[in-house]
Amino acid sequence: MEEIRELRELRDIREDVSREKGAYRTHFLRGMIFGIVSVILALSVAFFVGANRSSSLQALDPGPKMQEIIDILHAHSVNEFDIEILTEAMFIGMLYGVGDPYTAYMDRRTLASFLENTEGRYAGIGVRVQIDQTDNLIQVLQVFPNGPSAAAGLEPGDKIIRVNSVDVSGANFDEAISMLRGTPQTRVGVTILRQHAGSAVFDVDINRAEVEVPSVDHRMLDQDIGYIRITNFDRMTYPQFMSALNSLDQSGMRGLVIDVRNNPGGLLDSVVRITNELVPRGLIVYTEDKHGNREEMRGNSRQLDIPLVILVNENSASASEVLAGAVRDTQSGTLVGNTTFGKGVVQSLFQLSDGSGIRVTVARYYTPGGYSIHGEGITPDILIPTDRETSMRVMSLEQWQDEQLTAAMNVVRSAIGR
Repeated sequence: MEEIRELRELRDIREDVSREKGAYRTHFLRGMIFGIVSVILALSVAFFVGANRSSSLQALDPGPKMQEIIDILHAHSVNEFDIEILTEAMFIGMLYGVGDPYTAYMDRRTLASFLENTEGRYAGIGVRVQIDQTDNLIQVLQVFPNGPSAAAGLEPGDKIIRVNSVDVSGANFDEAISMLRGTPQTRVGVTILRQHAGSAVFDVDINRAEVEVPSVDHRMLDQDIGYIRITNFDRMTYPQFMSALNSLDQSGMRGLVIDVRNNPGGLLDSVVRITNELVPRGLIVYTEDKHGNREEMRGNSRQLDIPLVILVNENSASASEVLAGAVRDTQSGTLVGNTTFGKGVVQSLFQLSDGSGIRVTVARYYTPGGYSIHGEGITPDILIPTDRETSMRVMSLEQWQDEQLTAAMNVVRSAIGR
């Protein structure tokens, strides 16, 4: 979920990271991140720590204790260890101690990969993943057609439990993503847990490749009902969406279904621009920080003048919920599916002097009607529950197997008098 202010300087940030200059400008990226991958980034001015910190924070000095621990390890540990790895682990643990699943530390490689992801193109294995909240494992949401993982036989719903023999989960999600990415035509070993096949566990070697992330798919359903699936909101999503919308309009579309099921989020700027094409002029979403400061994102386009349905499920999070909340509160369409994830908090990404970074939860976001959906989600107008396995596999279902899509089409048919 990402961008309270436009990301005009995002490319500058990525260039700063890649050059790894001795002195970095401090950037403030505001965003909404759904444990996986997706993130709403926002850019602001330099961040300065206030002078009036509490005495407990002023007294924080882990240096002597850290040195004491290192001396003990050097003297007594039978295991070899790397000081740099030990130090990085300390930073990870420090942010973990905040007790917020969305507050985390990212080393330089992870940060660069994270920023790269917002461009909609990277070198990796060709999947979209998220953290399964039921078991904290990394779950495959989408396998990109013709990508390396598709060739290796991965399926939506698979759990990635090891990468190159290293155990991975939600606790080291960013590290896992960095390990999956790399130089094209290099191999990465992945261990898969496939629960729908009797909890089978197997290893597979995957050849990394340049991957252009497909975030929009479209087709015409039932002659005059348009269908657009949005799998992520990245930099390329808005132009892809407009291309799909124009194509369907030229084909005689009389109603539209937009599918954001299993969409974990993305750039806020992207979802605001798309929402702007669908709802009346006015408020789309706003945020409030701990001091009560409010920042509004408003639309100024004309409302879509055909019946609209938004398909959502329990894996629709962050930016997807911005879209769903705006459509619901402005009564611009009908929500169909299952109650959404409930990711309504905003992260800021602070770049540190050495090129690493930390993301910190700094605000909540609210729908136009003033609702905070964090921890609650958005309940659709027409609730069509499905089991978790079916939800994970909606992208591979035939149209006649998809009860939620069928219900959405029925809503559109009724609205256009068919």
